[in-house]
Amino acid sequence: MKKFFPHSIIFLSLLLTSGCISSPQTPLLVFSTPLTGKQEIASLSLQNIKLNENNDTLIMVSFSGGGTRAAAFAHGVMKGMMEQKMEVNGKERPVINKVRAISGVSGGAVAAAYFGLYGKEGIKNFRENFLLRDAEEDLHTSAFNPLNLLRASRGGVNNSSEFGFWLDNNLFFGATMADVLKSEEGKPMIMIHASDILNRTPFFFSLLNFTSFCADLRSYPLSQAVAASSAFPLAFRPALVKTFPSECRQDTKKIINERTRKGDIGENLHALFKSMDFYSRKGGELIHLFDGGIVDNLALHQFLFELSYSEEPYQPLTSEAIIKLRNLIVFSVNASRRTPEEGFALNGFKKGQFLFEVSISASLNSNSRTSFDLLKKVLIIWKKNLIKYRCSLPSSEIKRVRGTMKGWDCKDLNIKITQINTEPLRMEDQRRFDRVPTSFVLLPEDIDFLIWAGQTSLNINPIFKELIWKRSE
Repeated sequence: MKKFFPHSIIFLSLLLTSGCISSPQTPLLVFSTPLTGKQEIASLSLQNIKLNENNDTLIMVSFSGGGTRAAAFAHGVMKGMMEQKMEVNGKERPVINKVRAISGVSGGAVAAAYFGLYGKEGIKNFRENFLLRDAEEDLHTSAFNPLNLLRASRGGVNNSSEFGFWLDNNLFFGATMADVLKSEEGKPMIMIHASDILNRTPFFFSLLNFTSFCADLRSYPLSQAVAASSAFPLAFRPALVKTFPSECRQDTKKIINERTRKGDIGENLHALFKSMDFYSRKGGELIHLFDGGIVDNLALHQFLFELSYSEEPYQPLTSEAIIKLRNLIVFSVNASRRTPEEGFALNGFKKGQFLFEVSISASLNSNSRTSFDLLKKVLIIWKKNLIKYRCSLPSSEIKRVRGTMKGWDCKDLNIKITQINTEPLRMEDQRRFDRVPTSFVLLPEDIDFLIWAGQTSLNINPIFKELIWKRSE
């Protein structure tokens, strides 16, 4: 079995930083195109969610990075949500029906995009169509091939677009981002994260983001968005997105730029807003994208961004959705590994490889904890503001949206966030999970274990258990 990620990367990085080889950068493919025709201010992504019944439940899910390990773990979580039932207004519904938005990064973005494109049917065949496949079959994966050292000196061993072409030929078959932007029961909208290396910020494949630099998100290949999200440095060259601000009407750019400069939002999100403003003014610039896990391995920043960008208390959802809502739950699916203690007993090159890997892991995990804690705090504040807003609404507005005042309680609103990870599993299962490499090709027995681990970790989670046991009035 080939294992390029991540042990090959340390070998390449040591050679490159020592100055052994050098070569100029080669051209990369660009898939973004300018907006044409009528241009409108893009809405927040989550405003596309429409709830179908009163006292409804809205579930949002984020999938972390981690190659096929992360994709298989995420698949196990979605299988669990498809098999378990919950009660809403006296009727049993599969939990999966209430998942209306999924964000993903790297391997998690593959699982998210597949489910967003094919809905519940995609859960039935994702194992065979992706998890058991060798997604590295068209990639250069040997750390000891001299040609790969030359390729690495040019910015990366593989073009991220090559991985994108494999994804398109085997999974997405010409689908574009337009195919995963809507939110329906059983077929959620998808939010894909990458890392903007120039600005050192998260990058979202969202209408609002692309509109800010006048590019057409709807025509962007879904496969290439996922590939950009998975483009780990040295293993891949950066994905490029071209900006076209000269194609925008001035009033469009002005409104976007004014809104992105509002509010006391903290340094991380302020930097993200500044990057939007920068690309909205700089014509012909190329945005260089790497693996989204570099800055946000839990894929939570778009949730944070939209909450911070909002001008109305009910946003990033609509007022109608907030009036119908009773429960909102964010499940953060985290497939990261712990540091195995036995690694410190290694010697020689393997010891160096181990220390390199755990140093990257430490950075990713620290960023992930910060993102999770920040979103948790923001959701607490948002809940207070939502209750205040709901209780200020006249009964005429409640009746217009709900059709009745029956069952209405403006304070009956539950908003929670929880992580799905391997911590509840037995120690021996945690250690087996930690031994699975970060790669896009795994053994079938490891894949089945990872699926089991995801499903079991979900079923053990106390918030999920409360959800499937809870009975609505």
